[in-house]
Amino acid sequence: MGNVTGDFKKFEAYLVGMEALLGTGCVWKKTPQLLVEQRLQRCQSHRHPFCRRAKLAVFGACLANDTVLLPEKIRLREGEPFLHSCHAGALEFIVPKLRNRRLIGAFIFGPFAPPGGMLSAPELPEWRPELAQALPELVALTDSLPALRHYDRLVAPDNLDPRIAAAVEFMTANLGGRLTAAAAARRAALSVSRFSHLFREQMGRDFASCRLELRIGFARELLNETDLDISEVAAASGFVNLSHFSAAFHRLVGCSPRECRRRRSGITV
Repeated sequence: MGNVTGDFKKFEAYLVGMEALLGTGCVWKKTPQLLVEQRLQRCQSHRHPFCRRAKLAVFGACLANDTVLLPEKIRLREGEPFLHSCHAGALEFIVPKLRNRRLIGAFIFGPFAPPGGMLSAPELPEWRPELAQALPELVALTDSLPALRHYDRLVAPDNLDPRIAAAVEFMTANLGGRLTAAAAARRAALSVSRFSHLFREQMGRDFASCRLELRIGFARELLNETDLDISEVAAASGFVNLSHFSAAFHRLVGCSPRECRRRRSGITV
């Protein structure tokens, strides 16, 4: 599989280059559920100042946009690129990525200002229709990047069972609470044993691993986009023990929550 760290550094260099070219964000989200890619340091969440303000104004709306609304739109459009208006009124261009005819994630370009001054956001570049053809062609260049090979056996099928899809949506909406497999199984209308088996079969990992990944991804966004204390970030992400939170965060992200927060001050788009 090659050097994982080096592969994702090369991938991130591509994403950062796209940001510089467009003057706006280029975010990669993995799997058909568009989860945060912890192996990226910068381009795993929306970091544009417009997005930061939107996240502070409506807590949790961006997470729901990425993990609930966009996956459903990708499914309905059968993997074709499309223009999307986010909850804050900005435009995003979504380019789903397939490998071996399976959806492994999506590139989210934006935010862009809608044409004609429909949104008062002078810091955003205006959307240009010609980008609808150019961006998928640029995304096609990522086929040669070794990082994408790491998804060949690690992603859930794009035709996710609707019961598991409902459970993932439930998990995303309840990361800060006492989120148990039993509660998710009830949402999926399955017994706990049947749910656990089907969840692993569909998602490629067990419920606890997926829950932890979602919680750490949410915590990372809170560290980047808010001024909440680290203890508050831990609690909002569903961790009752700060030491457990710090250890889990370091294991998945490769740095401490405090170091992750320090890094954000030097990141601009």
